[in-house]
Amino acid sequence: MQAFQIRVQQENINCRGSVILDCLTRWNSTYSMLNTALKFKSAFDRMALEDKLYDAYFNEKEGGKKKWEGPPLYSDWENTRRIVKFLKTFHDATLQFSSSLKVTSNICHNLICQIEQFLGSLSASNGSLLGFMAIKMKENFDKYGDGCFKINKLLIVAFVLDPRGKMKFATHCFEKLYGKDSAKCVEMKEMVKNLLIKLYESYNAQYKPGGSGSASGSASGSTSRSQNLAIRSGNGSNFWDLGDDNDVMIEDPFSEFSKAVAVSEGSPELSNELDLYLMEKTEKIAKSNLGTKFDILLWWRVNSANYPILSSIARDVLAIPVSTVASESAFSTGGCILDQYRSSLTPDMVEALVLLQNWLRTSLFVDTTADLNKLVEDNEFTDQLAEGIFCKTLI
Repeated sequence: MQAFQIRVQQENINCRGSVILDCLTRWNSTYSMLNTALKFKSAFDRMALEDKLYDAYFNEKEGGKKKWEGPPLYSDWENTRRIVKFLKTFHDATLQFSSSLKVTSNICHNLICQIEQFLGSLSASNGSLLGFMAIKMKENFDKYGDGCFKINKLLIVAFVLDPRGKMKFATHCFEKLYGKDSAKCVEMKEMVKNLLIKLYESYNAQYKPGGSGSASGSASGSTSRSQNLAIRSGNGSNFWDLGDDNDVMIEDPFSEFSKAVAVSEGSPELSNELDLYLMEKTEKIAKSNLGTKFDILLWWRVNSANYPILSSIARDVLAIPVSTVASESAFSTGGCILDQYRSSLTPDMVEALVLLQNWLRTSLFVDTTADLNKLVEDNEFTDQLAEGIFCKTLI
C-alpha cells in the first residue's frame, strides 16, 4: 500500500481517500469501487511498470494456472469505463429515490420509465458485455415489477399531480413503452384515470361541508318585523317575499352572465376539480435568475384555493417516500451517536445532537435564494456595529 501511495504522489492524483473494496451485499459498492479505481488508473499503470512485487503477485500460479487475474490491461480499463457509465444511471436513480429533503414520489415514475427504456435498448445489442448485463437485469426488472405495468399506480398518480406533466406525461410514457393506441397503453391510462376518480370521490365525500344553512341566521328577532321582508336565494335567483301579492323574483346578474358564458364555452361549471385540472395546460417552468428550482409543494399551496380537494390529495400522495432508506437511517442515527466511548449522554443531549446534525445538513432549505456568504457577512457587520456602539457607550 505504501508503494501505491508513492505512485499516487508521483502522478499528482488529487483524490480524497484511496481505492475501495467491493461489498457483496451492496450493489452500489461496485459502482463506487470501479469509479474510484478509474481515478487511480495512471498509478496502477506505473505500478505495473516499476514495482516487481506488484507484477509478481499477479504471476503467481496454482495448479499450473495463474492464481490471480491481472494486472489490468488497456481493454480492462475500457470495459471499466463502459460499466461505470452503465451503472451511473442506477446510482443516480438511487440517490434521488433515497433523498429526504425533497419530494420523491413525483419523480419515481419518470425514473422507472427511464430505466426500463435504458435496459430495453441495451438488451437489443446482443454479443456485447453491457448487452449481456442488461438482459440479466431486465429479467429481474420484469420479474419484480414488469416495468410500469405492475408497479403501484399511486406512484403514477403522484406524477399526474405534478403540474408540469399531468396526465399528458403519463400517456406519453405509456405510448413510448407499449406503443401508441396499443391495448396495454389504453389499459394503463384507464387504470390510472379510474384511480384518480376514486381518490377524488373519496376525498370529496370526506371534505364535503355538512349541514344545510347556518345557525347565525336564527337570530331573526333583531330584524324589523314591521317590514315583513324576507329574502331567499337559490340557483342564482333571489325571491323577495313582501308579505302580499307583490312578491318579486329577481335574477342575479352575475349568475345570469355565468350561465350565458357556460353555454358559449361548453359548461365548465359542470366539471369537477379533477377535470378542470387535467384540461388546463401544463405548467411551463422557466429558468429562474435566482437559481431556484420548481417547488411542487409550494405550487399546490398557492393553488389550493383553486383546487381545495386536489390539494388535499396532493398533500397526502406527495408525502409518500419512495424509499425506506431515509426512515431507516433516522432510526440508526442513535447508534452513530451513542457508542462505547460516549454512552453516558443524557436523552436531552442525544436529542440536541440529532437535531443539530439535521439542521447542519439542511443548508438553508427553507430559503433557497439566500446566500450563505452574504448571511455571514451581514452577521459579522452586525457584530462589529454592536461592538462599536458598545465601545462608544463606555467612552
